[in-house]
Amino acid sequence: MNWTKEQLDAITKTGENILVSAGAGSGKTAVLSERVLHKIDNNIHLDELLILTFTKAAALEMKQRIRKKVKDNKEELNRLNGAYITTFDSFALSVVKKYHYLKNISKDIKITDESIVELSLQKIIDDLFEELYQKEDKDFLSLIDRYCVKEDKLLKNNILSIAKKISEMSNSEYYLSNIKNNYFEEDNLKKIYKNYLQYLDNKRLLIKMDLNKLNYYFDTIYVKKVEDSLNSLLSIDIDKLYQIQKVDFPRIPNGTSEEAKAFKKIFKDEIDALLKLSIYGSYEDVKKDILDNKDSILTIISIVEMFNDRLDLYKKDNNIYTFNDIAKLAISILKENETARLELRDSFKEIMIDEYQDTNDIQDEFISLIANNNVYMVGDIKQSIYGFRGSNPYIFKDKYDNYSKGIGGTKIDLIKNFRSRKEVLDNINEMFSLIMDDEIGGASYKVSHMMNYGNLSYDDEKEDTDYNINILEYDNEDKLYLDEEIEIFTIAKDIKEKAGKIRVFDKKENKLRYSNFNDFVIILDRSKHFNLYKKIFEYMGIPLTILKDDELTNNYDILIIKNLIELVIKIHNEEYDETFNYDLVSILRSFLYEESDNNINKIITEGLYKETKLYSDLVCISDINSKTIPELLLDILNVTDFYNKLVKIGEYNDINNRIEYLYNMASSLNEIGYGIEDFNTYLDDLLASEIKLNYQAFTPNTNSVKIMTIHGSKGLEYPFCYFADLNHKFNELLIKYNEKYRLTLKKINRIEEENTKNEIKNEIITDI
Repeated sequence: MNWTKEQLDAITKTGENILVSAGAGSGKTAVLSERVLHKIDNNIHLDELLILTFTKAAALEMKQRIRKKVKDNKEELNRLNGAYITTFDSFALSVVKKYHYLKNISKDIKITDESIVELSLQKIIDDLFEELYQKEDKDFLSLIDRYCVKEDKLLKNNILSIAKKISEMSNSEYYLSNIKNNYFEEDNLKKIYKNYLQYLDNKRLLIKMDLNKLNYYFDTIYVKKVEDSLNSLLSIDIDKLYQIQKVDFPRIPNGTSEEAKAFKKIFKDEIDALLKLSIYGSYEDVKKDILDNKDSILTIISIVEMFNDRLDLYKKDNNIYTFNDIAKLAISILKENETARLELRDSFKEIMIDEYQDTNDIQDEFISLIANNNVYMVGDIKQSIYGFRGSNPYIFKDKYDNYSKGIGGTKIDLIKNFRSRKEVLDNINEMFSLIMDDEIGGASYKVSHMMNYGNLSYDDEKEDTDYNINILEYDNEDKLYLDEEIEIFTIAKDIKEKAGKIRVFDKKENKLRYSNFNDFVIILDRSKHFNLYKKIFEYMGIPLTILKDDELTNNYDILIIKNLIELVIKIHNEEYDETFNYDLVSILRSFLYEESDNNINKIITEGLYKETKLYSDLVCISDINSKTIPELLLDILNVTDFYNKLVKIGEYNDINNRIEYLYNMASSLNEIGYGIEDFNTYLDDLLASEIKLNYQAFTPNTNSVKIMTIHGSKGLEYPFCYFADLNHKFNELLIKYNEKYRLTLKKINRIEEENTKNEIKNEIITDI
């Protein structure tokens, strides 16, 4: 392969921490595996490298790539099986198992299914609240009186959410202690108020900037009226801003253009937002508000601490640990035991981390404890989409900024894209240059993150095709259909017009071919309308495969198995009650036994259940005292001939996936001491709760259009991509915490060196 200069640097540079900012299609994985080969050529063995990824699939792919590269090196092939090419979670678990004796825990420590822990969390918080009620705890009851009206569910869930977020910190105890000891001190309150004023001043500065843009949309007379109405707001000392409660915005002139009306609305909304934020008053007012809430905050912290203590005890007693617990245990071991820390640090000549933009705070601290100025990090902050799962892209950003200045290491930019056409890259660069910078997205796109065209083989094609981004337009003035229905029909029609008629470049065959349905993908930010797409595409005669995780407890087959388990327990205990009848009816009517309603009615009214084949099948496996949960599951599937009868309803692969997930969950619960009746209760609690258990649905390998969420699309590539369902509002929580919506609007409307209304109009329309 002909490497670029930047790729060669990323392969060969050594002797310090290195951050490789690798854009999409820049050959990141190839560079990473080539670097491993370069290390071997320089007398560093595979088992002297620590290579960390974020998924098992990525670790397996990396191992396979390396295996191909060293296939002629027998020594390194032998070392490959013992090498650490693994996920963060698996490596942390190996550290805990190796040094388990230092924490007085079992070497056989295992990771527990998250759903088990979720149900435990709810029970612990419920029990804790109940005890505080019974104790008539004064602070607790004051908190309830202040924040609850009819029930305490919302407060309970909020405290549980706070506890979960804090548990993601490696220094959670210090964090809570710091709030109690320092947050309410005078110096900290002054700092809070100073930051608040700076925040208001920044928002006001942006309003001043936008005031100048009014001249592009309105005449001088109207602009002067606006300036007069805003004079007090823009000139008053920022710490007195709370004194202005209202701004009388002048009415816009008749005949104003739609673009001008839209800009005026954005401008007015910004002013209203500033006024709303300024209501907290003077420093003394803000200080009083914070101190008035001190008792409530300290009470919540106390509840969180009690909750954490009980959760830790529960996990220790039941040998239950999540991946997050394992990582924190590993950090604790390394912090408290220098010998272990140095031994681990000296084991690796280099630590390589893939997808570094998805690192969280705990993982970063863990690596820092065993690093020795030898960490090689590869990632792309533009591809950071897992903040909701705890990843912190600003870890990447801080290193990128510091390494750019030569502080702490060096950075290498891989910005040449070898995947996409020039038109695609030009379009993407144009959009992201306008909306992505240090404030939004944590990357100065224009300065150092624009993607450059690299796959020149596209230039050899003799095709007269427009590969630029196209906007599919539609109107729905008569409202006979939902907007999303019109949009789906529009996409389906466009696919039918292109499939089989436009040629695409086949990378495997290295030649042009006519497109098929496999070349098309629809990408949404949520799965809400997936089934609607399925129905409309079926109507249009277009095969569609939905790629998404499914919810376990929503499915008919899992509910049948759950009722079969309960029936076996009822038969064993000779409890022929209402629940028994309910379960009996549900199974008799199912595809397993297919009894008629008349027969079922007779069986129930005359108590003939022992004469049914269902009863005779289950009674022979009802000695639950001698079985494990997995054994009972297998018995139920065998005695009911479950798998053979699936032919009646189809979906064999999907159902098999779900049963496998249920079996693994049963095995995990069995290992921590759950019995069959405990498992049944667990399933009852799971169905009654709001906890969602998602599993990876089966994906048939068919010639079909694919539809997925933006998260599911990461790392994939398709010749034709449709980005739809863009007409809904931003997440309000995101707006509240990050103000990305406000900042995005600002960036969209920022005018740099434009002089005419048409240029401004085109910029706004394009960006929106």
